[in-house]
Amino acid sequence: MIIAAKCAPVESILQMIEKAGLRAVALYTDSGWLRQITEVAQICRNFLFIMRFLTQQMVMNLTNCGN
Repeated sequence: MIIAAKCAPVESILQMIEKAGLRAVALYTDSGWLRQITEVAQICRNFLFIMRFLTQQMVMNLTNCGN
């Protein structure tokens, strides 16, 4: 089981989540954040725990493509 925080893609919030030791985050995706997707992606690149989770999800999706 993976416990994830649900939050805005704000650097200070993500820093607290990382410090707490959580391994995953579900980001808010309302239209306001999606209009800023380039900035959101840049913020997320600064956090290894987000990048690891995204990589794991991509591998799982690719593995399940044939099923």
